[in-house]
Amino acid sequence: MKVGDLIEARHGEVGVVIGTEMMYPGHPDSPVSRLKVRWQGEPPRWCRDDLMFSTMAIKRVLSRA
Repeated sequence: MKVGDLIEARHGEVGVVIGTEMMYPGHPDSPVSRLKVRWQGEPPRWCRDDLMFSTMAIKRVLSRA
């Protein structure tokens, strides 16, 4: 996942990835571990503006940037 991807959360909420945090910063092959998302419509109940959350909360990527 990268910035600009359109994602769907587990209960159908849709949003755009606006920030990522790598699992091993500085390593070229590091996977993404946490995301910051701008939600379209109703955000999940657990969401806050300053929250970065695990990629495990994502059901699927709807569209790649």
